[in-house]
Amino acid sequence: MPKLTEKKLPKHHYIPVFYLKQWAGVDGRVCEYARRYKGIEARRTFPKGTGYLRGLYRLPNVPDDKAELVETIYMKSVDDGAAQALRILSDDNAGPSQMNDRMKAYWARFLHCLILRSPEYISAMSTLLAHNVGDYVDEIRNKYEKERKPTDPPTFEEYKAQFIANPLNTFAPRIINRIVDNPNIIRHMCGMKWHVVRFSSSQHLLLTSDRPIIMTNGVGGPGAHMALPISPTQLFIAFNDDEGYRQVRSLSPRELIRNSNTKVVEQARKYAYGFSHADLSFVSNRLGKQVPATPLETGILRLAAS
Repeated sequence: MPKLTEKKLPKHHYIPVFYLKQWAGVDGRVCEYARRYKGIEARRTFPKGTGYLRGLYRLPNVPDDKAELVETIYMKSVDDGAAQALRILSDDNAGPSQMNDRMKAYWARFLHCLILRSPEYISAMSTLLAHNVGDYVDEIRNKYEKERKPTDPPTFEEYKAQFIANPLNTFAPRIINRIVDNPNIIRHMCGMKWHVVRFSSSQHLLLTSDRPIIMTNGVGGPGAHMALPISPTQLFIAFNDDEGYRQVRSLSPRELIRNSNTKVVEQARKYAYGFSHADLSFVSNRLGKQVPATPLETGILRLAAS
């Protein structure tokens, strides 16, 4: 079978289609803000036509029938579960209080995955794996002769060279499920106090972007919180304690929307999204700053660059 060219590789959406659909108008399209030849421009596009990179999670050095497993099995599972949870969160008559443990776990996993599935994070993690793969393999040096299979090379040094040369062993998507599904992180996120702030009477709408998670310096300390716009009029926020919730709710709807929009646009790497082009001036003044989005992403990118 001929090798797929880059243009023929499947689209892998790091900003999921089901999530972006919340900003779609009657034409089924969202407003995508991005830098083009004449500066920041707005264009209407279907959610499937943005927020993707071809072959982003495609496994290298494996048969074609297995190359798409991260996308077709794992990412599909993450997004399908989150779509169910989002229907409850965004329902004016339901919300977080109506979510069972399974739905909360689906949503927590999605939030964690949304941080880790970006092209920049995947690239940085793969770089770190490449830097450290030799040390990882060395851990089995003393056991190799005893546990060597008939199909393995006769010496450990040959085995190590083959292992390092295989791009599959330094490709982050291969282990992303183990990182995302960390039970301690998911448990902590599920234990936070969840709220959905609704802005049905506000004149201003929420934006989102390719870095939509808003987070304090981690989520472990008192007052820590994380937030995610889930529609033009709904903001999901998770707090560690009631004091954080009271502080956020002391802001006027206009202030809260502006703070959220500022964060998600300044964090964006390439795209911001809205319901219409009404925020072009606002986005133009902020898109491209690439402010660090989360402590986790910041740490990984710094390590990979060192």
